[in-house]
Amino acid sequence: MSRNHLLIRLLFDCVVLISVLFGWWPVALIVGFVGAWFFPAYLEFLAAGFLYDALFGLNSSQFMFGLAGTLTTAVLLAILRPLKLLVR
Repeated sequence: MSRNHLLIRLLFDCVVLISVLFGWWPVALIVGFVGAWFFPAYLEFLAAGFLYDALFGLNSSQFMFGLAGTLTTAVLLAILRPLKLLVR
């Protein structure tokens, strides 16, 4: 990975992290989606979903709502991966 790609990836990571910390989940989803499309394996997006659940998730006994961020990012990555292979 070239130095420019590393800096761009770090910029994307910082924007996603700040968005998650301040609770701006639509911004985190959009930037994470673009990052997942642009970079080969953008697993930081999945980590951001887990962090969002750890910070703002409901009681984990309610399975669907306690893991909404992790499940959303996992589904987006699972949908995006075959699309990237199809288009590229």
